Amino acid sequence: MSKDKNIKIEYGLILAAGRGTRLGEITEEIPKALVEIKDGKKVIDYILAGYAAAGLKKAVIIIAYKGQKIKEYLGTRANGLELIYFEQNLDSYGTAAAVEAARSLLEDKYFLMSYGDIITQPKNYLKMIEALAKLKVPRSIMLLNWLDQIKKGGLVEFKAAPAEDLKTAAADFYQVQTITEKPELEGGGWNSAGIYLFSPDIFNWIDQVKPSKRGEYELPAAVNLMLKGKSKLFAVKSEDYCQDVGTPEDLEYLRRKI
Repeated sequence: MSKDKNIKIEYGLILAAGRGTRLGEITEEIPKALVEIKDGKKVIDYILAGYAAAGLKKAVIIIAYKGQKIKEYLGTRANGLELIYFEQNLDSYGTAAAVEAARSLLEDKYFLMSYGDIITQPKNYLKMIEALAKLKVPRSIMLLNWLDQIKKGGLVEFKAAPAEDLKTAAADFYQVQTITEKPELEGGGWNSAGIYLFSPDIFNWIDQVKPSKRGEYELPAAVNLMLKGKSKLFAVKSEDYCQDVGTPEDLEYLRRKI
């Protein structure tokens, strides 16, 4: 793993290949990333604006379902970012396979990554980049958001980041211990938000992912392999909202919130 003390994060990856079947007729003609939130702005517009605010230079967008509409809508530049597209082969389906689609470009880089249906405050992207600079040895970092019903998400258990890993003492900075998808628990908990700052090592773990029961190559499986392999993963907590556009109810929540 690189020990470069001055890593520059220039690339942001967006996984925008999915349709969003739970949105029903809303995504019959458009991919989920093009669902309008407010005043003509689509989901992907908010992600790109956040990436630009965090100082990124290029956005890599993984497309599949009606992907041409994303290319026609955005073109080759948006929010001052150069846009690069990769098409996911849906014979190899799933979020880990989506990240793998950009391997040729990103395999030697640290990069931000967001699912293409998640909107959060732009300051959360910058918070992750600033957290990377606090580590003596650069590692992957994930964003956490609070869910009132954690059984709907992925429960993340963590501890304070060890002082031995940090350049200076840091509040609100944690080392991930376990991630449990859809736990059979009532009540709230810290959730895997679907936004990461990955080290190049993520591709080593993606190589080891096996198809899930649904036949998909899933990114959470790669992250869990990382943890089982004793590779450290760190986390910061989201400030304010961090919400996916999974259902019509989620969409209405964001339209009220933003």
